[in-house]
Formats: sequence, structure tokens, C-alpha cells
Amino acid sequence: MLKLYQATTAHVADQAVGRVSWDHHANPGQDVVRALASTFSLDSKTLQKQLGSSCRPLAMDYHGTMMITLAVTKKNAPTAKRLFDMEYLTIVMRDQHIVTLGDDSNQSIHTLLNSFNQGAHHSSVHTLLFHILKVCAGKFVEALSEINHKVEEIENGLKTAIQNKQIFQLLENNKNLNLLSSTLKSNLNILKKIQLRQKFYSDESSHALLADAIIETEQAQSMAEIHNINLSNLMDAYSAAVENNLSLVVQYLSVYVIVAAVPMGIAGIYGMNTPLPFQDEPYALAALGGIALLIATLLVVTLKVRRIL
Repeated sequence: MLKLYQATTAHVADQAVGRVSWDHHANPGQDVVRALASTFSLDSKTLQKQLGSSCRPLAMDYHGTMMITLAVTKKNAPTAKRLFDMEYLTIVMRDQHIVTLGDDSNQSIHTLLNSFNQGAHHSSVHTLLFHILKVCAGKFVEALSEINHKVEEIENGLKTAIQNKQIFQLLENNKNLNLLSSTLKSNLNILKKIQLRQKFYSDESSHALLADAIIETEQAQSMAEIHNINLSNLMDAYSAAVENNLSLVVQYLSVYVIVAAVPMGIAGIYGMNTPLPFQDEPYALAALGGIALLIATLLVVTLKVRRIL
């Protein structure tokens, strides 16, 4: 378990001089959850629920402690069917102390935390909170751009060869976009709920950061919906292309069978054990072959003129 945590005495000292303190816990255990619940006057079961499989986005105020849970993007391995999945980041805030809890895969939080520990200035805990929310919203935009790039690669492959594997890849990306769209909708509701709480606006910069996070989340949601519509249209177009190609194959096979029936019919007639004209002539085989070729050529020309072939 990766654990980044400052001593309690350090928090007291920071708060005494008005400085913001931030702890991050990756994959926290039961002992850490109980300690945090006690520190922030939270119910340990409620906090544990937000770290389990039954987690859901929320924003709640409990005896002076603010707890926010948002969905964030989680990039999968290159061999996975989906490029991204969702995980949850829980933020607990009280006075000048903020704690984040989530999976170890959330690299954005680690990058922010390293910047914070290196002396990045935040005028208030609300400014830091909104900065975290803005970064999480920005990761959705990056994820959508990467999914769109992957879809374009599949589309280029479909232009040269339509295969079942590529169609299934489009379906997986369609599911991924649906997941991102629904998650962004939940996150947007939470951000707007936070916006209604006037006490968060300790200064103009924090208000601007929250507005940026909301705008970026709205843009990401719009992008997800647009990409999803485009992907659905793309899948419909290539489904029609597959059906059209199948129709053309059947059409060409039918034409080839009709053209090939001419020499086969002539050969079948002269293959019977019955007296036929010119069958004893030395040039009969060449003449019949020439007649069959001429009729087949005329038939092909007629089909081309009528745009059947």
C-alpha cells in the first residue's frame, strides 16, 4: 500500500499559521480509514463505503467536514479491450486540512501532490480542492481525445479491409464512450452542487477554478456525446458497406456463372452420344470454341453496357 501521510503535529502547526495541508492515501487499509474517520468526525462505515465497490459520486457536509467523491479516468493496459475504465477519488476536507483517497493508478493526483510538496502555493483549502477537481476534469478530455484517435486508426484499417475484429473494436470504444458520458454527467451534477455552496468562495481565484472545472466537465461531456454519435454513424456506415460488398460479391458470382454457362452448354451438347452437325469435321473443336468465346464476349459487353457488371 502506497501511503503518503504527514504527521498530525505537522497539520496542527500548518493550521496554526494558516497553511493548507494535504495528505493522499493510495489503497488505504482499515486502520487508515478508521483513523481518518476519527480525525474528521466521520462515520467509518460511510467512509469505507466510498472506497469499496458500492462507491458512488456524492458531495456531503457532515459536522463541518466536507466529503466529495468523484469518478476519474483509469487507463488500462495496451492489451485491454477498453482504453479506459473508471475509478473513484474521495476528497475529505476540514478547516485547512484536505485528504484524498483512491487507487494507486491515479497518476494525476501523485503529480499534483509532488508539486504541492515542492512548495506550490495555494491561498486556501478551497483553491486546492478546485485545482484537484479541474485536473480530474482535464483527464477526461485527454481520455476522449485518445479514444477518438484510436477510433480513427480503426477507421483507416476498415478502409482497406473490413474485418469482424475491427467491428468489435469499434463496439468496445462505443461502450467506453457511453461509460465516460454517464460518468461525466454524474460528476457535473456534483460540481454544480458544490457551486451552490457559497461558503466555498473564499476568494475570486477559487471561484474561477471551480467555474473552469465545471466548464471543462461540460465540454468533456459534449465531446463524449459527439464522439459517440460519430462512432455510431461510423458503425452504421460500415455495416452498410459490409452488406454492399456482400451484395456485389453475389452479383459478380451470378454474372460469372451466366457467362461460364455458354461454353459449358455448347460443350455439353457436343459431348452427347448423338449425331450432331460438323462433329466429324477436323476444325469442329476450334470453331465451337471460337463461337463460345464470341457469345461470352458479347454477353459480357452487354452486361457492362447495362452497368450490371
